Amino acid sequence: MKEKFSKFIRHVLAKFYKVDELNESNLLVKFIGVIFLILGFGYIFGLVHLSSLAIFSFSLSGIFFILSDLSKYMAEEWEIKKALGNERYKKVRFFKGLRYTCLFFGVLLLIGGPYLKTVLDEQSLDILGTACAFIVIGLTVIKISLDNTRKHYDMYDSIINETTEILKEVEKYKTKCEQLERELGEIKGRIM
Repeated sequence: MKEKFSKFIRHVLAKFYKVDELNESNLLVKFIGVIFLILGFGYIFGLVHLSSLAIFSFSLSGIFFILSDLSKYMAEEWEIKKALGNERYKKVRFFKGLRYTCLFFGVLLLIGGPYLKTVLDEQSLDILGTACAFIVIGLTVIKISLDNTRKHYDMYDSIINETTEILKEVEKYKTKCEQLERELGEIKGRIM
């Protein structure tokens, strides 16, 4: 019994680590996000010093990340339109290219932005950092709205598909009932 349990635990751990390997890059991104949360709360409590340039570059990086998400959304929308017969492959390629370009600049600013030399003074960087933060919030809210709209359409499509299947089943039963009525009529005709 002990050996079976030990074998089961090894099997579960092997599966966990295999899944973990597949999600390693996702885990890395989560760790980076947690580090930024720690930096943010540390900044609030005066435990961390962030320069105006760092805040500006992080905010601008956020704009590029959300633009990347919006580009992905648009590429998916054009993929759907293409699948429905609207041949606009160039737009799909454009949005995919824009997505990767925005990701590149987002990562560049996230990692390298705080170390760049700038001709702007602290006050200008503060203004730009605050403006970028509001732009990121606005774009994020728009992206959330677009995702919710897509979920509604997906839900409507699901309802339509389920209703279509139900109507097909009803039609089958209707045909079956008509067939049974004919057979019943033939049986009645034979009896009488």
